[in-house]
Amino acid sequence: MLRRNETVGTREAARLLGVTIKYVYDLLWAGKLSAQKIGKTWQISVRALHERQKKAGHNAISNT
Repeated sequence: MLRRNETVGTREAARLLGVTIKYVYDLLWAGKLSAQKIGKTWQISVRALHERQKKAGHNAISNT
């Protein structure tokens, strides 16, 4: 089960949002998805994913 204070990478974020990894990168570069870049890796908070889902008008992210 994911907690809102956890972070995930771009691949897991794409899976949770039901979108492609490219689309996650597009959101990151457009500033539409809050994340932190550590070295070459993006760390995206589960909270940011929930907020993105709300803005998009979709159901909450499942924890599976």
